[in-house]
Amino acid sequence: MICKNCKENKRHKAKGYCEPCYDKLRRRQHRVENKGIVNKQQKEYYIRNKEKIVLKRKEDRVLNPMRHRARELIKRAIRSGTVIRMSSCSNCDNKNPEAHHDDYTKPFDVRWLCKRCHMQLHHLKDDWSAKD
Repeated sequence: MICKNCKENKRHKAKGYCEPCYDKLRRRQHRVENKGIVNKQQKEYYIRNKEKIVLKRKEDRVLNPMRHRARELIKRAIRSGTVIRMSSCSNCDNKNPEAHHDDYTKPFDVRWLCKRCHMQLHHLKDDWSAKD
């Protein structure tokens, strides 16, 4: 059967989802249903690992200066009102979009994507960039 989420022909675990997709769905539901607990756990993790997290962020800025510069410029432009944040995702119309840079040398040329679409673009490596 074909999974409702990844659209691959895999053995189903439950409710029309393959095992990885079903597990991801359950984790997402847990985070929504237990938001206060999850937020507390994330804060505790940050406190325990603050030095490591800060160091990783600094390393990222050094390794990817163009990306860091583009992010900072778009944040400042949004705050100052020079750039207006779109109200919905340009891919699926979900609310609260994030700025995605296809080219860091063009910091104000962004696509507005919701968290889900942004993660799909970066992590699932779906080839929907041709939809533009």
